Amino acid sequence: MEFTQDSWINLPRSDRFNKILELGLLIAAGEGLGKSPVGDYAFHKSIPHNFLSTYGRAKSVFCGGRAVRDQEMLNFIAGITPNLFEINQRIETPIDLADRTRPWLEQSSNINLAGLHGYEILAQVGTENTMKEFCLNHRTRRIRIKKGEWYYVPAILSAMNVNWAYLEDDELSKNDAIMMSVPFFSTFEIPSNYDALMEECCDKDIPVMLDFCWSLLHRAFNLDISYSCIEVCSYTIGKFFPLEQIRLGFRLVRPDYLPDFDKMYTELRLSSWLTSELIGAFPPSYIVDKYFSLQHSWKDRLGLEPTNCVMSSILPDDALWWNQHRIHGELYPQNQFSMVSLYENEDLIQEHCSWIQEGIN
Repeated sequence: MEFTQDSWINLPRSDRFNKILELGLLIAAGEGLGKSPVGDYAFHKSIPHNFLSTYGRAKSVFCGGRAVRDQEMLNFIAGITPNLFEINQRIETPIDLADRTRPWLEQSSNINLAGLHGYEILAQVGTENTMKEFCLNHRTRRIRIKKGEWYYVPAILSAMNVNWAYLEDDELSKNDAIMMSVPFFSTFEIPSNYDALMEECCDKDIPVMLDFCWSLLHRAFNLDISYSCIEVCSYTIGKFFPLEQIRLGFRLVRPDYLPDFDKMYTELRLSSWLTSELIGAFPPSYIVDKYFSLQHSWKDRLGLEPTNCVMSSILPDDALWWNQHRIHGELYPQNQFSMVSLYENEDLIQEHCSWIQEGIN
């Protein structure tokens, strides 16, 4: 079933359903009073402090995949004082980014990328730009994506008038190219056919772009990226650090993927410097390590089943209306629940919801 606003008044209300509504109302009221963190898009911003606004906001509090507003990160970010001119003049900044990022990934306890040594590490404007760059590089090919991919991807492809199709539509051909998020957007898991798919792409000379935006939130991101078909991996860190709109991150690219002049004009020294500062202060496992136990505590409190992505849990059948993909249609799983607002408001919840010690009826 696809749940919509129209179905709201007729939904069966289990104890679990009502407890989630209570949490949504509490957090929405907190946002209206400036006591709860909010995201960075217009639809995240604080609402007027009145009943209708709070009630409306409560229905969407648990949607969206933004970074948790972690207080230790916010404190560190507040103390960053860049000298913009010095950063602009420092020609070594791209080298610093690569030199700091590679060991950051290699020494991680939750990330294992076999074949990382075969890639250069370059600055990135954002995942969208890396996707468009890949499409332009392969504009004579048909772009293939999995059903349930990040909903913005088919919108980008259609807007660019790119020839594209879902992987599930037909067999791969030599004129195809693949873009895929790993972990996959809909499930936050590594696709079970990943290795077989990469082997087929190698056999048919099909170029591949991978999007790793969810990997830093995954408990065990073990992936072989040594396959010769993989040309570029996008690594935004906007789901990890609460600075989404600054578009921080980097790309893993094959040495011959971009011409030298392209590398020279996309050094992005400010974002490269800031990325280096942030990853120097927080290991890749920081979010997973900090919120793993809290994610699992909600299994006892509400029966939310943890996934390997610390920001998501699986809803039981009597609470599916609260799934974060409900407005995106049947291509997306209808049982994914965003944990971000629960993590951010743990103290508020502890103060006002005594039932969390006992769980649901």
